[in-house]
Amino acid sequence: MEELLKVANHLLSVNNLDIEVRIDETIKEIANYNPITNELSFNPSKIISGANNYSLNEGNYLILALSHELGHYLDEKNKELTQRTNDLLDENYSPDIENELLSINKELEINAWEIGRKFVPDELMDVYDQINKKNLEVTNINKLRLIYEQKCIKEKQKLLLKLDELSKENKKLLQRNIELLEENFKITFGKKMNID
Repeated sequence: MEELLKVANHLLSVNNLDIEVRIDETIKEIANYNPITNELSFNPSKIISGANNYSLNEGNYLILALSHELGHYLDEKNKELTQRTNDLLDENYSPDIENELLSINKELEINAWEIGRKFVPDELMDVYDQINKKNLEVTNINKLRLIYEQKCIKEKQKLLLKLDELSKENKKLLQRNIELLEENFKITFGKKMNID
């Protein structure tokens, strides 16, 4: 793992990039860029697996993965588009929102792909393009999953609010039923016992 970290730091150093890189075995992605912390991270087990899938050594595969993430880092539209994505995810679902989210995702990924090319050695360019084509498909699927998860969360929240309203209404109706039963009891038994 430390050898991979050396490869990553060397890539940053030779390109005069001032960004932290760290190992993170908890991320779902192979590598990612976090614009909030201005940090690159990579998952070594996913690097090893990806390297095997493309018949590359792990260092070269890491360079390709980080090149794409550096594309996100250098993309001037990244923060703006990421913020727009977050804003859209907060809105109520509609097909228009879904389409805009997928469009933004595509733009972000293509920008990162193109900008990241400048870090890729010529002999690895074909594999870099293959990886990014696959990445574009996968990120669209993941974005759709996120969209539908958000939609389900919002629907669940609406249902919970409705359930709470119905529960309160049910308590009121139950209380009213008790009051009516008490009145009926007084009327029925009051007549029998001549109680006013």
